[in-house]
Amino acid sequence: MDISALIHFPSPVATVKALDGYGSTNYKVSLISGEDYLVKVYNAAEKKRIKEEERIIALLHDKIGVRLTAQVPFAINPGVPDDVYVRISAFIPGSTLSKALATDDLLAEIARTAAGMLTQLQHIDSDIIKAHEHDWNLRDALRNKPKVDYITNPADRKIVRHYFSVFEHEVLPRFGNLRKSVIHSDLNEANIIIDNNKVTGFIDFGDISYAPVVCELAILLTYIMIMFPDEYFEKAKIIITRFHQKFPLTKEELELLPVLIAIRLCVSVCKSAEAKIQNTDTDYILISEKPAWNLLHQWIAYNPIFIINQFKQYAGLPVETADSSQLLNRRKRTASPGLSLSYNTPVHMSAALFQYMYDAHGGTYLDAYNNIPHVGHSHPAIVEAAVKQLRQLNTNTRYLYSSYADYTENLLSLFPDHLDKAILVNSGSEASDLAVRIAKTITGRQGIAVLAWSYHGNTQNGINISSYKFDRKGGKGAQEWILRLPLPKAYHGLYATAHEYFLDARKRIEDFESNGHQLAGFIAEPISGCGGQVPLIDGYLERLAPWLAQKGILLIIDEVQTGFGRLGKYFWGFEMQQVIPDMVVLGKPIANGHPMGAVVTTAAITDAFNNGMEFFSSFGGNPVSCAIGNAVIKTIQQEGLQENAFVVGRYWREQLQALQKEYPLLGDVRGSGLFIGVECIDAAGKENTMLAQQIKNGLKDAYILASTDGPLDNTLKMKPPLCITKENVDRFIDGMQIVLKSIGGS
Repeated sequence: MDISALIHFPSPVATVKALDGYGSTNYKVSLISGEDYLVKVYNAAEKKRIKEEERIIALLHDKIGVRLTAQVPFAINPGVPDDVYVRISAFIPGSTLSKALATDDLLAEIARTAAGMLTQLQHIDSDIIKAHEHDWNLRDALRNKPKVDYITNPADRKIVRHYFSVFEHEVLPRFGNLRKSVIHSDLNEANIIIDNNKVTGFIDFGDISYAPVVCELAILLTYIMIMFPDEYFEKAKIIITRFHQKFPLTKEELELLPVLIAIRLCVSVCKSAEAKIQNTDTDYILISEKPAWNLLHQWIAYNPIFIINQFKQYAGLPVETADSSQLLNRRKRTASPGLSLSYNTPVHMSAALFQYMYDAHGGTYLDAYNNIPHVGHSHPAIVEAAVKQLRQLNTNTRYLYSSYADYTENLLSLFPDHLDKAILVNSGSEASDLAVRIAKTITGRQGIAVLAWSYHGNTQNGINISSYKFDRKGGKGAQEWILRLPLPKAYHGLYATAHEYFLDARKRIEDFESNGHQLAGFIAEPISGCGGQVPLIDGYLERLAPWLAQKGILLIIDEVQTGFGRLGKYFWGFEMQQVIPDMVVLGKPIANGHPMGAVVTTAAITDAFNNGMEFFSSFGGNPVSCAIGNAVIKTIQQEGLQENAFVVGRYWREQLQALQKEYPLLGDVRGSGLFIGVECIDAAGKENTMLAQQIKNGLKDAYILASTDGPLDNTLKMKPPLCITKENVDRFIDGMQIVLKSIGGS
């Protein structure tokens, strides 16, 4: 389009320069006489809205102390196509805001000026702008929700899905109570003009919106924080303090501000992803994509309570504090004293997201411990699956519904073909109880072999087969039908080789049977969590399993803690030992914390168990559980979480081994994938319980969650959500090194 020929300028055109932008085609026109003008060419369908934008700008003229992109009434020559609308405005001299220019004084002036403009905009009514919906209006942010699918990285996509869900269910319902106004809606650095360290203009009212007034501040804050990735809150303090002085904010507005910042970022990255799909990825559209993603990934590491409290303090509003002591007293009044709490000072949690947990006082904990939220705390795929199914149907297995077949098919596809039946229950404890019941029923025997320090659940039968329970305080030792075998560990074990452990197990089983007890089954974890994150010595089950099979003793593998890709190289722990068990017990991560468990076995075993006594679990395998279970499997696969467990787990062990060289009291680093243990010893090589507790509590003080286990509680154990990153591991190692230095761990 020949701009110089279409517009009647007061002097000849010297140059025409195309400018970046969206929603219009933009040109900077410089005249020989020295004046510069901005020409924007729109689709004619936008004319009514553009004319309203011009009206609002005219009403603001001379009222806010800076120049605006006011229209210049130059004549348009004949020949302009009917399908376009042309607008000309004076080009405001100066530079757009940049990090180099953005002094604290200038940021304060920007905030005051923006607040002053909002004060004036509050008095302007516009039915046209109220009715206009568009992707960049935070009121209409959910218009962008379908674009989430354009985001190719699943680790990125889940963050955006989370914030859209929070916005839809927690923020939008509160919009009705908020003050609303016409707002500029796009106060980013490219639309703020600076000259001689002063704000001289606000440009580009193309996204003008009708929305809650706090959205204006949220948008301004978003772009200022993007500019200062190392000073988010220092700069936010300046903006909020000065904005609030000119335009006082309410408590509720400040409470919603953190989510609105996240939503602006989500809209931005969705638009960038859409632009790439449509091959319109201009520099203008994508310029803020990388810093927006950086801020989003860091935003989830901040406790929402911390951000809200900071923002309230900047505005001079009171901060509410949680009463953890009162809550603890309430719990003590109603709960059993056997229900323990971690740490001498319990952590009062308020929320969690992915690999982070948020306490009620604003602290953010890196969760290196809780393996039950397998794919991450509050993962949107899990939340959405549960809510969708709850709205539709939740019943028991006496009825037909597709999700049961869908889930069991998906689950069994992850196992060797030989394991082709699944029985769904409510927990890992129920599953181990059922597996033992099956073994006893189909063999007609009563004996069960277990490993020392094993843990298989909290039912009565679970306690009976758990050395971790019956051999410790409050336990009564092994029942006569229980055979306890040594834990086959490589580090400081009873024997040095798998063959020796096998020979020992064989002799103990033969002696047990010679005393009149017949074994129905042998149950073991591939890595003993309560034993101290101890992998069974290589080759142990490979030798033992064939011998058990010859004697008709069923092999039961408890994968409650080790399954579903946690071990990195192995999707199931039994793969480490190169065996295929008769039954596999599942729980904990199977549904990301939703109560669910399963026994996976063979058709021959389920046929033999079907002796006329019906097996029924009221809620086991209900539609909601199955929907969540399917979402867990899908998320593991889509987000490459098994691969992440392998890569990050290997990196973690390497960093721990490097630390071990500096601190020899870290006696053994072991595990696989993201199931890791560090055994603490003293100078004589003996178990060092005190050191393990000091590290655990020191990490807790550094807002990192880990735990300890083992016979003497001297093994530090880590089993985090599978979405944990190398950057998180670096934080863990730094925290551990600080603790070791402080206590003289060398």
